[in-house]
Amino acid sequence: MEAPVRSRTLAAVLMAAVALLALTTSATAGGWASAEVDKPVTRVEAGEETTIEFTLLQHGVTPADWPKTFLEATNSDTGETIRFDATAQDEADRWSVDVTFPSAGQWEWAIKTEELHVEGNFPTMEVVGDIAAGVTTAQLDAAISNATDPLEKQLSSMTGEIDVLQKQITNLTSERDTLAKQIANLESAQASQPEATSSTNWWAAALAGAVAALAVVAVGGIVALRRGLIQSPRLAATSV
Repeated sequence: MEAPVRSRTLAAVLMAAVALLALTTSATAGGWASAEVDKPVTRVEAGEETTIEFTLLQHGVTPADWPKTFLEATNSDTGETIRFDATAQDEADRWSVDVTFPSAGQWEWAIKTEELHVEGNFPTMEVVGDIAAGVTTAQLDAAISNATDPLEKQLSSMTGEIDVLQKQITNLTSERDTLAKQIANLESAQASQPEATSSTNWWAAALAGAVAALAVVAVGGIVALRRGLIQSPRLAATSV
C-alpha cells in the first residue's frame, strides 16, 4: 500500500515543480510591465501633436527594452482606433511617443507592447475641436468659390449693362449735337428772314425743349442706375 502512496506523492511534487518552473520562466521571459506617465495629459486639441513621456519597467523593476512599444487609443464615440510607435530615450527605462488625435471626443488609450502586458494609469483623454469637420484646403477653396462665383457673374453682367448704357449715352449725345446744330441752323435762318411766321418760332422752341428734356431724362436714368435706385430689365430678370 505504501508504494502507490509514494508514487502519487512523487507525481504531485513533480507536477508542482513543473508548474513553478513554468511560472518562473514566464515571469523571466516576459509576463508584464508597468508604465508610468511623467506628466499625465487629459485634454488636448484635435489635430495638434502631443508628446507623452513615460517609463517602462518589466515586472515594475527592470527597464524594458522592447522595440515594439506603442500607444493605442480608441474614440469611445466612433470606435476609431489609432496607433503611434514609441521611441526609446537615452535612459534605459524612458520612452516618448508623439500623438495626434484626428477628431474630438473621449479617447481611451494605453501604452502597449507586443511582448508584455502593460499595466498603468491611463486616464481618458478629452480631445476638443474637430479637424475632420474642418475643413480641408480643397473644401475651403470650394466654399470660397461657391460664395464668390455668383458675385463675379453679377459683376460681369453689370459690366455688360454699363457698356450698353455708355453706348446709349454716346448715341444720345450724338443725337443731341445733331439737333442742336439743326436748331442753330433754324435760328440762323429765322434771323435772316424777319418775315418768318410765329408758327415757325413755336416749332423751334418746342424742338429745343424736347432735346433738353431728353438729355435730362437720360442723365437722370444713368445716375439712378449707378446709385442702385433702379435696375435694368436684364438685371431685374436675373435677380428674380
